Amino acid sequence: MNDMTIQPDAAVENTLSRADLTEAVRSTALLVRLTIGVWSGEKTDKRVGAEIKQHHNAVGDTGRYIKKLLAGCDVELKATHTAYSRCRAYHLENTLPWESNQQASPAAGGQRNLGARLLTNMLFHKYVKGMGDLERAAKQARDAFLVEYGGRVVQAQANLAGMGDPEDYPDVAEVKARFRIDIDFQPVPATGGFQGLPDAMLEKLGERLRGRQERAIAAAQADMWGRVREGVSHLIDRLEDPETRFKSSSVEAVRTLITLLPGFNCGGDARVNPVVADITSMLEGISAEDIRKNERVRQDVVAKAQALSAKLDQWGL
Repeated sequence: MNDMTIQPDAAVENTLSRADLTEAVRSTALLVRLTIGVWSGEKTDKRVGAEIKQHHNAVGDTGRYIKKLLAGCDVELKATHTAYSRCRAYHLENTLPWESNQQASPAAGGQRNLGARLLTNMLFHKYVKGMGDLERAAKQARDAFLVEYGGRVVQAQANLAGMGDPEDYPDVAEVKARFRIDIDFQPVPATGGFQGLPDAMLEKLGERLRGRQERAIAAAQADMWGRVREGVSHLIDRLEDPETRFKSSSVEAVRTLITLLPGFNCGGDARVNPVVADITSMLEGISAEDIRKNERVRQDVVAKAQALSAKLDQWGL
């Protein structure tokens, strides 16, 4: 066992020092920031909002009326939004949290998934190729929408009747500019990367950055194991009862971990290899259809998934 490996036994002290772990991450990963912009096709209509308020004899701040600018004819716009959303989903699937606010509540408008994320070198080429393919598909969907845009505006204004306003609609060039995908790669910052400052301030800043990176590394590792726990638990829930129907995605989400886990393991956690081996043994050569049609196969997959779940429990993951 070399000194850059995390022991799989929870009772054994971690032999990788915090400083070494930070350097291990810096040497095996980089940060990637994804920014996506779209034209929403919506606009707050103060006039309609005021009319609704007056109609109901309401007082005070009663909210906003958000108008769908392509009401009844937004099929191409929805397809474009879906294509851009796939880019973000792929980005999140193949990276780990770094600057993201993991406590932010999406229901409260939190920006949990914004910020730079950790991309390991092992997954770099997969990420670049996958994002390139999805970005091209998104731009093709955008261009197909723009071809129809003028006609859809005319149709939408007719559908909106008295709520239609030509001033609400930007021209094609502006709509096109609203759709964008920017990907920025950066190295993981060094904890001692401050220059030209007094020693006392350097030490304080270095400690602050080390603490931040230690928390980021811990969050990334927790996210990695959280994906394993969620995927395996969901698979067990869907397969334990033979009468329960399940989607192929429940199986494929776990199978994907065979590739993702080694790529995410920039900290050298030795528990990854046995988990990958367990998942491989559980699903190798087995399709969702096999599980649906063959009760013996189903029971075998469930038993192996339960054994893996027990292993995760033993490790406290």
